[in-house]
Order: sequence, then C-alpha cells, then structure tokens
Amino acid sequence: MVQYTSKAKEVSMFRRLCAAFLCACVLCVSVASAGVTMGVGNVSAPAGSTNVAIPITITNSTFAGFLFTLTYNNTVMDIVPTYYNASDNTISDAAKTTLSNPFTILVTKQASGAATSLTFGGFAMPGVSNASGTFLYLRVNVTGGAGSQTAIAFSNASFADSEGNNIPAPTLTGGSLTVTAPQPQIGRSPSSLSPSCVEGQDAASQTFEVWNSAGNGSTLNYTVSVNQAWLSCSPVSGSSTGEHDTITVRYDTSSLAAGTYSATITITDASATNSPQTVVVTLTVGAAGGGGGGGGGVIGPVAAGLSGLLALLRRRKRKA
Repeated sequence: MVQYTSKAKEVSMFRRLCAAFLCACVLCVSVASAGVTMGVGNVSAPAGSTNVAIPITITNSTFAGFLFTLTYNNTVMDIVPTYYNASDNTISDAAKTTLSNPFTILVTKQASGAATSLTFGGFAMPGVSNASGTFLYLRVNVTGGAGSQTAIAFSNASFADSEGNNIPAPTLTGGSLTVTAPQPQIGRSPSSLSPSCVEGQDAASQTFEVWNSAGNGSTLNYTVSVNQAWLSCSPVSGSSTGEHDTITVRYDTSSLAAGTYSATITITDASATNSPQTVVVTLTVGAAGGGGGGGGGVIGPVAAGLSGLLALLRRRKRKA
C-alpha cells in the first residue's frame, strides 16, 4: 500500500477536486449564456515591500465554479507565506472580498526555476451573478530590485454556472508588478520644542534630528520649513540614508510681547511614505522684570525697595 505524506494527500485532494470540476464542465450538454470577464491589476511597488495587494477583478460576470492558473516570475515577487493554509490549501481570508467570501477556494503553488504557478479552484451556490468589482487579491512580497517587472498571466481557465454548465470564451486579461525604487521614511526627534525668554531677548537656540528611518537602502531628500518669522532652521535641506542630521533652530524673539506663541517646523520629502512630519514649537515670553526667565522677578522688587528707602532717607534729612 502506498503511504502518502500529509502534504501529498492535500495536493492529491486538490487535484481530484479540480479534475472533477473540469469533467463536470466538459460533460455538460447545455451551455451557459452568461459571460465571464476577469483581469489582474497592473501594480507598482517599491523594492522590499511586503504584503502588496494585487487585485483580481471581474466585470458583469456570472459563475458558480472556476478553475484558473496564474503564473509569475518569483525573482520579482512571491505570495506571502500565509496566502493559503498549508494544512488544507484553503485561501486566506485576507485574499478574499465580499464577492468571493461565499466561495470555498483552494490554492496550490508549483515552482519551476523562476516561474511560479498558482492554481485556484472555487465553488459556491449560487455563486455570483452579473457581478463587477474585485473578486480576489494576490498578496505578495516584492523580491526583485528597482526596475524589475513580472507579468502575471492566466492559463487553463474554466468557469461554470450554478447548473454545472460550461461558460465559454471567458475574457481574461493578465496583469503585472513593476518594482520601483525603495521609499524613504522621515524620522525626527524630538517632536516638540519649548523655548522661553523674557521681553527684549532672543530665546536660546535649540536642535532636533532628522534621518531616514526606512532601513531599506533608500535615500531621504528632505526640506525643512517654518511658518513663523520669529524662528529659522539651519540647514533647510539635506539627505540621509540612515545617518542622523542635526538641525539648529534659532529664535528672533526680542520684538515679541509677553505671551505664548506657537509655530510648526515641517519636514517634507515627496517620495517618503510618511511625509510630511512636524516639530511643534511652543514659545513662552515672560514680562520684563516680571520673572520671565531672566531673573527680573528678583531684581525688580529689590530695586523698587532701594528706591523707596533712599526717598525716605532724603525726606528725613530735609526735616532735620
């Protein structure tokens, strides 16, 4: 007696199920009138991206059963490890949509060199009728470098309606994945600054850091801008592959009256995944001689006391 491994049993079960579906379609005497139009999206994703969603869409389609294969270059992309359940070959919920949720869908994966084929088989009663939208998602990790591309091609496709009738001549359009340059991410610290001074003074300069926090070999090309005239930054632009750049914030606050002021420092890079990022500045200006940070709260009362004492001594001297 032949002994099957667990995985061999799963693959054997899937193949028997698919074969039964194909036989049912071929042996049908009647032919369904409703058509099927299915396509794979053309998607771009940065090098190193994970869990990229590539849509498989249907347009005005009616079917209850399907079988098709998609083939792609695995040096450019490959499905995420959790795309289907290895114990029973069922597709993950993350790959399904409201249109495909009613279907029981099985997936097998075969690789030969750089070519990987995914075979999908699915059944539902009554299936979908004149439906349009995203039916499934391929969930892939990008394995290729910037500039690489793979076609995602259909083959061996069959569809059947809820009566088991073969649906002839489906319209199938393959898609692609194009790998773009990896995207940087803006890192900055701290995210807020709180300078202070008294009237007539400039607040002391402060610093913050900017760097590329993506860690994927990308380059962050950033610019720094402010929205108030009483502060400035230096430098106002730079680049980082991961190293931390120090930005100095200088304050021109000597003309400001006592009070609290707000400003925003904005860091941008159009190619960054999290652009823009900000540093919030809250400035406190104290009243001159009123304890606003320059010691005026002590000097003011002492000076006033000495003046009063001198005036008293003068009056007493005149009376004498």
